[in-house]
Amino acid sequence: MPTYDYECSYCNLIFDATVPIVKRNEVRCPQCGRLAKRLVGVPAVHIFKPYVHPNLDIKPVRIESRKQEKEEFAKRGLINGNG
Repeated sequence: MPTYDYECSYCNLIFDATVPIVKRNEVRCPQCGRLAKRLVGVPAVHIFKPYVHPNLDIKPVRIESRKQEKEEFAKRGLINGNG
């Protein structure tokens, strides 16, 4: 259920309530019991930042030979799938 912000126009109490969408306009003030007005709120924004391992070298490497490929895999602690 979503959480909405409300303000009571009688006692000026500002509060939040978690209610079903269909009942969002039927919320009563917890202090005086009168109907409260729903406030316009800012939606929550979640920013996804991918995790990058600190030991990961993200610069591309040009592989010229099979020997260099094995060395690069060994240097980074990776296992070459071809043996």
